[in-house]
Amino acid sequence: MKKMPPPLAATWNALFPPASTVSATVLANRYQAEIFRYAVRRVTDSAEAEDITAEVFAAVVAHPSRVPKLTTDTSDDLTRAYLIGIARRKVTDSLRKRSRHPQETLSPELALPHSLEESLEKREGARQLRKILDALPADWREVLLLKYVEELSLKEIAVSLGRSEKAINSLLQRARTEARKRGESYFNLWEETK
Repeated sequence: MKKMPPPLAATWNALFPPASTVSATVLANRYQAEIFRYAVRRVTDSAEAEDITAEVFAAVVAHPSRVPKLTTDTSDDLTRAYLIGIARRKVTDSLRKRSRHPQETLSPELALPHSLEESLEKREGARQLRKILDALPADWREVLLLKYVEELSLKEIAVSLGRSEKAINSLLQRARTEARKRGESYFNLWEETK
């Protein structure tokens, strides 16, 4: 195993002493897969998502004093929310770079369809949902994704976005209402044809 440079190791060990239950390995083991899933859902390229995940943990190592203490209750884990907040900013940076230097890439299929009809229905539903989400303001879209895709609590979303819980609750209510309104005609029609 490669050793950390002395100044970095000293900083890390000061914050997380060897006798402590928290270490860089614990953080990576506990959150790496979740951070990767978050990134790959947003950038769709697994290599880019791996880079973003690595950048998140590099940021943690570079500034360990900013990481909230780990809690034993995973439903109220501020460390998780903090790491997703870093990932969110890294994804934004990556998408910004991508828009400045566009490359043609093929998006791989996530699952093999059982039938062509089912595949087309899923693809159309996903396309419509993406269209609805893309039409929402960025902060509304993000709060919906964090709540329903990443399954974060209001408190975790507040930490991740740097806002109060009341502000997140209000944002979530407005985002739900608007998404429901924008998707109503499509999804009602879709239910009638089934």
